[in-house]
Amino acid sequence: MIREARESLGMSRDVLAKVIGIKESILRRIEDGQLIPDIELARKLEKALGISLLRESEDVGTETQRPVSKSLTLGDVVTLREKSKGK
Repeated sequence: MIREARESLGMSRDVLAKVIGIKESILRRIEDGQLIPDIELARKLEKALGISLLRESEDVGTETQRPVSKSLTLGDVVTLREKSKGK
């Protein structure tokens, strides 16, 4: 989407990179899908290209849930060791 918008404006990659204040290599990685821009950079891209990249979250104001992980964490290991010492 970013590449198409840039090209439709007739803008080269190096010019866009200078306009938004990043290295051309970073912009190339974003356009190639190797790097996802942070919110601040996405806003700069939106403004420079006249496109919409960000959308408002539907969960604004609600509690976020932690992803479920089936692997052990360091905290789990520490807890297990403490329990085994108590026996």
